[in-house]
Amino acid sequence: MKKERILCAAAAAVFALGAAAPLGVCAEETEEEVIEFTYDADKLTDNKEPALSFDGSGYESYIHMTRDAEKGGISFEQDKDTSYQGVSLKILADTKGVSGYFNGSGFVKDENNNSLYPDAPDVEDVINLNFVGIELRSEDFGLSTFDGCLFNFAYRLTAEDEGALLGDTVWVYSANSDNVRKCNPLQLTVNTIVDDNVNQYNGNALVSVPEASNSTKLIFDIPVQKEFKGEVLYLDNITISLPDSAEGKYVANVDGYNKNAKISERVDEIKISKDKNDTTIADKKIEKEKDHTKKRIVILVIVIVAAAAAGGVVAFIMLKKRFY
Repeated sequence: MKKERILCAAAAAVFALGAAAPLGVCAEETEEEVIEFTYDADKLTDNKEPALSFDGSGYESYIHMTRDAEKGGISFEQDKDTSYQGVSLKILADTKGVSGYFNGSGFVKDENNNSLYPDAPDVEDVINLNFVGIELRSEDFGLSTFDGCLFNFAYRLTAEDEGALLGDTVWVYSANSDNVRKCNPLQLTVNTIVDDNVNQYNGNALVSVPEASNSTKLIFDIPVQKEFKGEVLYLDNITISLPDSAEGKYVANVDGYNKNAKISERVDEIKISKDKNDTTIADKKIEKEKDHTKKRIVILVIVIVAAAAAGGVVAFIMLKKRFY
């Protein structure tokens, strides 16, 4: 029996490694001439504002496909219906026969912080890796690199991402011109239990880029792991704070930021398809919302019962001390 379990575990590990083509490259000790951090002062501002707000059409010149984005059928467009503020960016994936380019495997750790995929290629194999998603490039914002910068943005995942994305996760990290990762990745994970980032936006996602790292890109790595067609990620209000050497300045907005638009973190209304004959998707979302509500009620009842029980034990001990 024990032998069978070991064989099953090994088979599962082999399958997982085959299904999750590795991307987990990171910066290693290599001889790399550091790019001096410079900036175009005309593209900066003293006021904190989104460099990319997606409120106008100018954003299209600043969002680029990663090298292998076509393999994941990545596309993007503006979205007004479920925006964080004004208009958001909606990223879609349309895949068919997906295999061999799942990203992020080198980042995945177990509860003891051990890599689940220790055989992920090293930096020298980066040319053989695939990068599916979108990226920002420092040169577009008048910067030689993103070194020392802090990115802040709002994001929203979808319930459909659960199971569609490897590890239910989108990875965000800085990289050099060869797509070698240069910072600890930010993990954006689908959370359908409390709707943490499914029916509402998380407005404070942060990526800190190390200084002197030659990070000329910020990559949003979208590892779709099965045949899928639909929205995979929403982004809004990407702010770029410059390092101390730039005297605390920010990259100025490039796409017509509507600062008067109301910020709405929660997407309260279920959007029903304009085709009145097709309400299947809307019905599923409503049922999921009901299930989540039930789970919250159950958790609340358990907490109340536990608190009452604890109170009863304390009261019993006090009465026992008093009368006995």
